[in-house]
Amino acid sequence: MKDKKYVVIDNIFNDVESLMLWGMTNKFYTKKTHPHKKYFGNLNVKKTKYLNNLDEKKYNYVLGQIIRSCSILLEKPYSEYYCEICFESSLKKDFNKIKFNKDKINNTKEFNHQLNGVIFLNKDADKKAGILMKENNVLIENIYNRCFIYDSNLETAIADSFGKSLKDSRLTLSFKILLK
Repeated sequence: MKDKKYVVIDNIFNDVESLMLWGMTNKFYTKKTHPHKKYFGNLNVKKTKYLNNLDEKKYNYVLGQIIRSCSILLEKPYSEYYCEICFESSLKKDFNKIKFNKDKINNTKEFNHQLNGVIFLNKDADKKAGILMKENNVLIENIYNRCFIYDSNLETAIADSFGKSLKDSRLTLSFKILLK
């Protein structure tokens, strides 16, 4: 990975609109009710089940784009991986301050790299409601169909949120991927 710790890729999906609309039809869980509550970290968000548990075809489509993007960051292709992908929603009322964290999956010794990422899914979003990296205080702006992939050792935070309901909330696809 040399010195690169993150990559930003715009227009990652050809048909992001239908993916976003489908995502909003799924049930969103709180940290208390989600089947995998330990992966919420200190975030006050709602998440769907992992995509592979919702629709295998959509999971494979999203995963393919994520793996290609990881290859850009790591400068080589990978064929062995483990990936968790879900839709994530945050509301303005639930956002009260920036909370940095490192979001990692435990028991990953057999993998060479662990990356995290987010794909922004709101048209006309507040660009400042992106992801803030603690190192060098870098803001990755919330731009529709933008993918941000970063080394899981970086401390990041949701910079801001918006919306009053799922329909107008800050909506993303968030993921963690392990690569061998």
